[in-house]
Amino acid sequence: MSGSTMKYPDPISVEEYLEGEKVSEVRHDYVAGQVYAMAGASKNHERVSLNLAADLLKHTRGSSCEVFKSDMKVFVNVLQNESFYYPDIVVGCDPDDDATHYLNNPKLIIEVLSEDEKRDRVEKFLIYQAIESLEEYAIVSQNPKRPEISIFRKAEGWTPGYKHTEGEFTLATIGFTGRVEDLYL
Repeated sequence: MSGSTMKYPDPISVEEYLEGEKVSEVRHDYVAGQVYAMAGASKNHERVSLNLAADLLKHTRGSSCEVFKSDMKVFVNVLQNESFYYPDIVVGCDPDDDATHYLNNPKLIIEVLSEDEKRDRVEKFLIYQAIESLEEYAIVSQNPKRPEISIFRKAEGWTPGYKHTEGEFTLATIGFTGRVEDLYL
């Protein structure tokens, strides 16, 4: 998400968090008992994420994969610290992943860079690697003057991945090929 987050002071349980999210008008990330309100996104952020999500939705139609944009949480458990994040785009392909309000087994996560780039590039990237089912992570610039998509793959040890600033890019885990320029239309 674009902008900063606001942290609430008192720790809460996973159950309290999930119940609260069902009725909240504001989305919150949940990290080991702490709740962080998410700020709204910029026009550029929404344009890029919607363009990519729409392309992925068309591509996955009729397959076992589902595409979700910004309102679907993913569950992460790192060293017994349970957390929930709202990725900008998440793709799940596991028919047994049957939680109603979040994914346990995402295959692909995409974050469109917020103003707090460090959170997407470092914090979320490191935490998402703990998701056993995750095969690919992509980070996309929201700035049309600096188009870029960086792709990291589990099969390649999450090493700094492919950085595309123009032309075609591939999200191998779902067999999707798109054009960088199309994300910024």
